[in-house]
Amino acid sequence: MRWLRQHSYLNPLQLSCGVRRPFTVSDQFQPASERWPAIVSRNGAITIVVGAAVALSRRDPSSFVTGAVIALWFTFGGHAVELLFRNRLRPWLPGHRATLAGARLVTWFVGGSVLFAGAMAVGALVTGRRLVPWPWWAGALAFLGLELLVHSVLTLRHQPSFYNGRG
Repeated sequence: MRWLRQHSYLNPLQLSCGVRRPFTVSDQFQPASERWPAIVSRNGAITIVVGAAVALSRRDPSSFVTGAVIALWFTFGGHAVELLFRNRLRPWLPGHRATLAGARLVTWFVGGSVLFAGAMAVGALVTGRRLVPWPWWAGALAFLGLELLVHSVLTLRHQPSFYNGRG
């Protein structure tokens, strides 16, 4: 009860009458924030590398733009999905690690499907043709796998991540 009094938005009279909030905001996590120059430089570098890789693999310099535009969806969009989870969804979830992990996987899956659909639509506009014959869920699974890979790198670098429960 002492913890509830210290971390509640209810006044002492409501607490003494047994009124409780339907759920509590977790104080365990701080909102994620990062400076825009760091975000733009990191995601811009990834976009350039992906665009160059696409151009080199196709041996067509004009495909650099297509690869870069599609990569922009996943770099900046993936960052937005991660911030959505960390700053908007996670504080309202119970602090159980399994619940948070499951919710994050679902967020990555749903976000990945939206990003895949957006990237394919923009890619079709840029090229004038459908890019890959994958269903929406395949793009979502690919995004989920990419996020798990990125978080394994973060874990190896001893930074907060999905795997250590600090990210």
